[in-house]
Amino acid sequence: MKKKIRVLLISQFFWPESFPINSIVRQFKEIDFDIITAKPNYPHGFIFKNYRKLGLIKEKFYNHNIYHVPIISRLSGKSIFLFLNYLSFVFSSIIFGSLYLKKKNFDVVFVYNTSPITQILVGNYFKLFFKAKLITWVQDIWPESVSATNHLKENLIFKFFRKFCHYLYRLNDLLILQSRDFIKYFKKHNIYNKSVYIPNSSNLIKKKKNSKNQLIKKFKYNFVYAGNIGLAQNFENFELFLKKLYKKNKNIKFHLIGSGLYKNILIKKIRKKNVLNVEIYPYIKNKFLYNYLNEADVLFLSLKNNYIFNLTVPSKLQNYLFCRKPILAWADGITKKIINESKCGIVVQSGNINSLVKASLELVKKNKIKKFSKNSEIYYKKNFQLKNIKNKLLQSFINEI
Repeated sequence: MKKKIRVLLISQFFWPESFPINSIVRQFKEIDFDIITAKPNYPHGFIFKNYRKLGLIKEKFYNHNIYHVPIISRLSGKSIFLFLNYLSFVFSSIIFGSLYLKKKNFDVVFVYNTSPITQILVGNYFKLFFKAKLITWVQDIWPESVSATNHLKENLIFKFFRKFCHYLYRLNDLLILQSRDFIKYFKKHNIYNKSVYIPNSSNLIKKKKNSKNQLIKKFKYNFVYAGNIGLAQNFENFELFLKKLYKKNKNIKFHLIGSGLYKNILIKKIRKKNVLNVEIYPYIKNKFLYNYLNEADVLFLSLKNNYIFNLTVPSKLQNYLFCRKPILAWADGITKKIINESKCGIVVQSGNINSLVKASLELVKKNKIKKFSKNSEIYYKKNFQLKNIKNKLLQSFINEI
């Protein structure tokens, strides 16, 4: 390919925030990206230091141009703040993008569609502005993922909002689906856009071991969870599970790394129950996370049993497989399917405390850890290798031009 493809990437969340799309963009030499993104404020809800709140900030990311547009911060992550955060990104992107990019030309407008779906509005505006193809990589399905986390009640207004979301999906020339099971949702709702399955890869960075970046107060067996501790992750009775597990085996300890709306509630429950086999860490930057996961004997994944979550592959699953570790999962749906297919761990029904205790004890038996670790490595290389994902994306762009 002689001429580079020109792509305008719309992604509300991008570097220096930690999202899988960062690793993808970093891989491309065949594409010139211009990236419209928000001033970084995830996950803590406040604009990062060294980023002024007002005006546009332009910087480089591996020879690609980033345009950080001003937004209303997400603050505590409550519904009203998220609504204002999402809406401000739409208007700010259109205003500043039109001003700073009007003299450029693009072959593709590419939306990396984590929440919110309103990013597709921005993508469609620039599709018309530049007369380019619109491609969206669907990471979360709206509006069901919003109602599943209790940010929106399923009522008459919700039904109108669902029609609006489906209208946005139909605006695309191509939908890229991060989960094979997403096709079930789109067929169910008569959304028949051209689509292709391309999963996420890992966005972890391997670094030399550092004494500052390691697990603290380790037990004989250390189970690590890294990610959001929110309503979607189903930690509601986790302290009860930990108490039961400790009675059965005092050599297993859980290390929970991350932030989220449910974290403080969980900490209070753990203190109230005087749970001894758990350590809770603050949010850890992605560039240091691999060292923590690499120290684990087992990696833990938890996801609420919900129709839309059962269709979605959580990005931490690829990260866990990348680390070549056994996986213990409290999950259903596609996550359960992948873990069983890869034979990389044990998955039990979400919320079933007794089954999770039993599975935890089973994992520390002789030879289990070694066997599951090897299977994780094999499955990751076959299905989620970053180079392969990048090539599939590139081919999708070429096919649409």
